[in-house]
Amino acid sequence: SLALLMGDKSTAETIKTGSEQATVEGLFDISDRKDIQARLGEIGIDHQDDTLVVRRILSRDGKNRVYINGSLST
Repeated sequence: SLALLMGDKSTAETIKTGSEQATVEGLFDISDRKDIQARLGEIGIDHQDDTLVVRRILSRDGKNRVYINGSLST
């Protein structure tokens, strides 16, 4: 799961048989990571509560989506 959140490639086998998509989500405490907070600020992503939520939605058709603190990202 962590590898997928960090951007590793996924395959259709990652998704449960019979499902069209899968969701992986992680919550990270970034209170001690000023570098990450600064980068989020640079790209306009809110991080007021010192947490980072990364959600990745995997689709069988290969059109995956990534959200960082609720904002769609590449």
